[in-house]
Amino acid sequence: MIGFSVELLDRYEAVLDSEGKSYLHRIRAAGARMDQLILDLLKLGRLNTADLVIEEVDLDEALRKVLAGLAGEIANKRAQIEIQQPLPPVQASAVILDQVLGNIISNALKFVPPSRPPIIQIRAEARDGAVRLWIRDNGIGIKEQHHNKLFQPFSRLVSEREFPGTGIGLAIVSKGVERMGGRSGVESEPEKGSAFWIELTASKPQRPQG
Repeated sequence: MIGFSVELLDRYEAVLDSEGKSYLHRIRAAGARMDQLILDLLKLGRLNTADLVIEEVDLDEALRKVLAGLAGEIANKRAQIEIQQPLPPVQASAVILDQVLGNIISNALKFVPPSRPPIIQIRAEARDGAVRLWIRDNGIGIKEQHHNKLFQPFSRLVSEREFPGTGIGLAIVSKGVERMGGRSGVESEPEKGSAFWIELTASKPQRPQG
């Protein structure tokens, strides 16, 4: 569907009227959304059955990899990323942690009003043999009564026209962290941004903070 619509635009755009071009652009956009939905569903399905290798993962390195993959979007949105060092190592699956961090940070970049650039603050804290990683944004925020719905598949609390997506990203976060033996959650208020957190087993003894 995507391929043929692109071919039609490339070969026949000059003879199409504005309505015809609009239809083709809508077909291509719908195809792209369906493609992303299928990919996200496959990721979610694999989380339930994949054999995991749990090992020591350097959070700093994992985060650098994810941010490098999002470098274009970060630059386009003039986003500011603030990381409070150090980020201690955790017991995790490197592959799943990459997906989890990528989904949370992508949302932090996405769900911000166009009038202001995203500001993302990342820090970690020790909690009784675990490490809790916080990713805070300055986005639109979420009402407290909707917090539990966020991590369910196909849950969308905003207009898709304003903020496109499949509604599966945070379900992947929740299931991925659960498969790694951890927990996840969020603190948020409307218009005050959101602070998503994931908690994983610490690789080295951590002294509780506070």
